[in-house]
Amino acid sequence: MSTEYMPQVAQAYAVYDVPHADPSDDMLKCFSLRHTVKWLALIDFVFSLLFGTINPYFLIPILIAAIGYYGAKHYNKCIVLLYLAYITVSWITKLGLFIYYYKKLTSDSAAERAWGLCLVTLTTVVDIWISKLVYKFWRCMANMDTLELHALKDMGSPEGVRFVVW
Repeated sequence: MSTEYMPQVAQAYAVYDVPHADPSDDMLKCFSLRHTVKWLALIDFVFSLLFGTINPYFLIPILIAAIGYYGAKHYNKCIVLLYLAYITVSWITKLGLFIYYYKKLTSDSAAERAWGLCLVTLTTVVDIWISKLVYKFWRCMANMDTLELHALKDMGSPEGVRFVVW
């Protein structure tokens, strides 16, 4: 078989030609927030995995934490928004249920549950802080154009970046 009759195979694909200039401050902030959200989603994944051994209903948060990690890793705005909605609804529900059951307690049993009140207050504050961080990351991605997001995906780890836990 001669080569003159061999068909040529070609495929078109998009090429994002972004100048390799220094990343902007917004890009560095988004990169740093991405790093923080990835770690928070990973921690959420591990704790959900531990709780999943106790109750199979905790298998759903494992999936959502993995989705949050994936969204942060690939700068996917929709997936990060889904993760933000989940963690926000989660802490609001936990706090609401605790308040509902705490009001039903008698004054003697409520005094015995003071440690529980402190623990729920502390975890709620931490959950609000995590929601705020994920929201900042989502807002940072929403304010960037497509070329900047692709540049962030392709750039890897920029030189001289300090990771800041917000």
